[in-house]
Amino acid sequence: MKRSLLALSFIKRGVSSVLILFLTVSFLFVLVRIAPGDPAQKYLSPNLSPQLIEKVKSSFQLDKPIAEQYISFVKNAFTGDFGVSYKYHRPVNEVIFEVLPFTIFFSLSAFSIQFLGGALLALWAFHHHRKLLDRILSRGSIILYAVPSFVSGLFFVYLFSVQLKLFPSSGIKSIGTLEENIFFLSLDYLHHLFLPLLVLSLTGLPVYFKYFREQFEEHQQKLYTVY
Repeated sequence: MKRSLLALSFIKRGVSSVLILFLTVSFLFVLVRIAPGDPAQKYLSPNLSPQLIEKVKSSFQLDKPIAEQYISFVKNAFTGDFGVSYKYHRPVNEVIFEVLPFTIFFSLSAFSIQFLGGALLALWAFHHHRKLLDRILSRGSIILYAVPSFVSGLFFVYLFSVQLKLFPSSGIKSIGTLEENIFFLSLDYLHHLFLPLLVLSLTGLPVYFKYFREQFEEHQQKLYTVY
């Protein structure tokens, strides 16, 4: 029964993920098309000749009907072809793969903190069952879960970056950092990583805390036979 419910949950999550992806791609298409100005003008200098601008429009399929543009846009997005970045003038896939290792490291680090931190705090609260510490951790996790990540992110940036000036508010490394010195480069990465990692960890930690807390409670109430 539990396996079937778990499989059904995964199917629902998969369907909802595809639907969210489709809606996101559609929203991006509409957002670009309703933005002021010509998309070709955003990519090229407005001082270029009309003939060259028309050539760029043709290469981006901007001269085709809007329905055909939409179908091509969705098809390319689902096949991993995200076109050329207006900002960097490079294929979007190149820009993504350039920062992908850092993103994976960041995500795995945040997940590890959420999982291990939630388990340890749940165990700590369980050992102080129905005491003050248990109530503080349980209610604190509810408050953290209710606060959106962008709100806590803005708060921590304002506190630690703007007011206290302890951590940078953006970027992954400082300008002028010595690339040859692995030690100082690693410290600089960690310095930039601290705030976003803290925010993301605090966002997901209450979920694992609640899960492990309930598991500990459930196992305590079970009757075991000792031989």
